[in-house]
Amino acid sequence: PDHVRENLDRVRRELGAKHLQTCNQVHSSTAILVEKPLDSPPTADGLVTTRPGLALGALHADCAPVLFEAHGVVGACHAGWRGAVNGITDSTIDLMRSQICGGITAVVGPCISLEAYEVGTDFKDEVISIDADAELFFLDSSFNDGFITSRKWIGGECHFSLQQYVMHRLKRRGVKTFGAFGCTYYEPDTFFSYRYNTHNNTGDYGRNISAIVLPD
Repeated sequence: PDHVRENLDRVRRELGAKHLQTCNQVHSSTAILVEKPLDSPPTADGLVTTRPGLALGALHADCAPVLFEAHGVVGACHAGWRGAVNGITDSTIDLMRSQICGGITAVVGPCISLEAYEVGTDFKDEVISIDADAELFFLDSSFNDGFITSRKWIGGECHFSLQQYVMHRLKRRGVKTFGAFGCTYYEPDTFFSYRYNTHNNTGDYGRNISAIVLPD
């Protein structure tokens, strides 16, 4: 716990922020407005603030972090597949738009890549039953036969492109969107990955953090 607190404080200092706020992430579609530092992390997966100097952070270890910026407001959310399909990015966008008038820009950070994210047909059916657009982001092993990549395709069942799906959800809402590419699974010296550590029988692992702040 002491190391976690020190690492969070290093992030805060790196950003030049007075405070760093994270949340108790539960793969929900809940986003909340934070206008002052909270005594304990709220249960949510998205945070929005208009307060300069209050940094917002999203933790992740294969899920997609999303950082948002508009004039006078920033946001951060944690988009695992369940949160993404159920609308965590929509909730964060709606909350930001309730605070400002103007365009929003978002960047989707590194997460597990298509090649490493084998999910199976039951997963695919569940996701598509919630959002039919998601079908575009599932690919099976036959696609890999002609897929040029430096990464090994893990598993023979269908795979899901989480980052591209999250970017699609953002663009669907009229958000200017960028991707910060990199795979949490295939770059273990750079990122922490839940799936990589599970496959390698590692009992515990760290978390990545993506954070944003309005200048004070």
